[in-house]
Amino acid sequence: MLILKIWVAVLLSSVLPFLAIGWSWKRNARNKLDWVVTLSLVGAFSLLAFIATPWAMTSYYLRYILVALLVLAAFFSFRKVRKAHIENPSSVGHKLAIAVKATLLLALVPLDIVALSTYFYPAQSVELTFPLSDGAYYVIQGGSNVITSPFHRTGPDNREDYAIDIVKLNWAGNRATGVLPLQLSSYAIYGETVHSPCSGQVIEVVDGLPDNPIGGIGDISNHIVIRCKGVRVSLAHMRSGSLSIRDGQFIEEGQPIGKVGNAGHTSEPHLHMHAVRDVTGSSLEPTPISFNERVLSLNSIIMR
Repeated sequence: MLILKIWVAVLLSSVLPFLAIGWSWKRNARNKLDWVVTLSLVGAFSLLAFIATPWAMTSYYLRYILVALLVLAAFFSFRKVRKAHIENPSSVGHKLAIAVKATLLLALVPLDIVALSTYFYPAQSVELTFPLSDGAYYVIQGGSNVITSPFHRTGPDNREDYAIDIVKLNWAGNRATGVLPLQLSSYAIYGETVHSPCSGQVIEVVDGLPDNPIGGIGDISNHIVIRCKGVRVSLAHMRSGSLSIRDGQFIEEGQPIGKVGNAGHTSEPHLHMHAVRDVTGSSLEPTPISFNERVLSLNSIIMR
């Protein structure tokens, strides 16, 4: 049921902006004010979709096609409004239409502002080495707010507030072969070797839990926790039997530690990462992660 809800939300957020752009392109604006309000509304909706839609569920490249179509729609619709007969802006119907669009625009603008804030973190990040290699990797969930990281920011454990979920992209800009394949091996990241993001001591290892089938969500994950650079770094959803380290072991940055799987609280293969900083006693403070001084959010790409 959860995977169905996710897919409905993804399809709506990726399809509706294209429909809105097509509508603004084809319609005949009544006058320049009508054109400005309509284009602003569609632009605000498209910006929200550009930032907050996990485009790798379909194709990452669609987000740039969205931008190109919005620019073309603005250009050609403006050409039409310049030549159009100007309707009396004082008519009741016109005023009502403008009021409705303006109201929707005012509702969207705060959401856009919140979405844009996902790239700004209130806490200092810890610099780590990206744990995967040989490919294009994509953040399918992450950021500093609930719009781009809904499962992390609404969970019971605030230690994952700045967590990131990483998948791998194939040639089509999708994280898998097909829209929702049922074979784990169809997901580009499945079985990828995970390397230690820092030099430090392993303080927790869980292994031996089987991979979930696609759409099936478990509880405890195969994972590793490393203490380094004043934080505890967790890497989760590892493949059963793949972890090559043991609790208490000191490991080096870049050392292979396991492979990506689909065990634990996950509906499809990905690598989950989060870091927490020891504060006082048992208190752990969520800490953003940066790679090459870059803090990632939803739709971030990492080339390796």
